[in-house]
Parts: sequence; structure tokens; C-alpha cells
Amino acid sequence: MITAPALRPARPTEARALSLVLGRAFVDDPVYHFLLGHPSAGAVARALGPIVRSCARRGSVTVAADLANVGGVAVWAPWGTWGTSGHAAGPIVVSALRGCIRNPFIRLVWSHAAARRHPVEPHRYLVVIGVDPRLRGRGIGTQIIQAGLVGCDARGIGAYTEAHDPEAVRFLGKFGFSVAAEGPLVDGAPNTWSLWRPPRR
Repeated sequence: MITAPALRPARPTEARALSLVLGRAFVDDPVYHFLLGHPSAGAVARALGPIVRSCARRGSVTVAADLANVGGVAVWAPWGTWGTSGHAAGPIVVSALRGCIRNPFIRLVWSHAAARRHPVEPHRYLVVIGVDPRLRGRGIGTQIIQAGLVGCDARGIGAYTEAHDPEAVRFLGKFGFSVAAEGPLVDGAPNTWSLWRPPRR
């Protein structure tokens, strides 16, 4: 079991293991159920694999881990991905969806809808954050999200993310995120809450 986890950048070679942590964290997520059809944790992990690998190669994935176990993962879009428009980073959204939506037309519609939700001001995008369900309640999620927000505040830029259930909205609200938009990204999909956090001085 993980004790006193330390934060560190993810290594690209551990992308599969990190995806499995996220798969376990999001196996009951309503949006992944909509996109993947009642998936297993392994199916969610495979869906998230491309974005985890891409961001890990660019040094924008943070993990909380001891010597043997990863307890939590935060995948941020690389610095500078979003400039003055969310549309500039459409490829990041598409990469995040490539494993989730096989139909290229639906993937395009979803990615455009997701990109339009992004604020126009410069910001950093928290793509996904998850804690191994076996280790929840130990402050791991708080630890890894605060580390990322410190970087945002130091640069004077806001942070943006999405949530798929009210519990996640409440959790993120503890760190200054508030709801900027709410509703399904495509017809028939579950709600997606778009959350914005301005920089703190």
C-alpha cells in the first residue's frame, strides 16, 4: 500500500500503468459509459492511453507515488497549449478522445463542442485527474491538484477542466473552480460541467 506519497513527473515508460490507475478511477464515470458502453477498467485505461502517453512525453503528467505504487495521476495539457483560444488546442482534445470514440465524425463533433467550452483567456487545461479507488480518502487528489494549481498561479493564468458528476464538481470547488457551463456535449450524452478557476495572486 502507498504511504506518504511523493509527487513527481511521470515517466513516459509508465504510461500504461498510469492509464490503469485512471481506468480504475473512472470505470463508473457516466461519460465513459456513454462513450464506451459499460466499459471495464481496462477499456477505460486503453481509451485514456493516447493522451497519457502524449502528455507524459511532454512532461505534463504528475503522479503521487511511493517506491512501488502510483496512487494518483493528474494529466495536464502542456504549458502553452491554449493561448488565446481553446480552438488552438483542438488536437489535444482529439487525442484525448481518440481511444474513446471510434466514429471519426462523432469524435470531431464532440471535440469541437469541448473546445468551444474553453475560456478565451490563456489557461491551462486539466485533462483528467484520478486516484486509485483503493487509496481514496488519503488526500492524494488534493496533493496532486494543488501542485498543478501552484504552477498556474505562479504564471498568472487560470485553470480549466471538466467534471462528469456532481461529486467531482464539489471536490474541484474546494480548490476555487466554479461552474462556467453545464450540459451534454452531444445529444443524448450525460452532463458535462465545465469548470474555471482564475489565477490567485
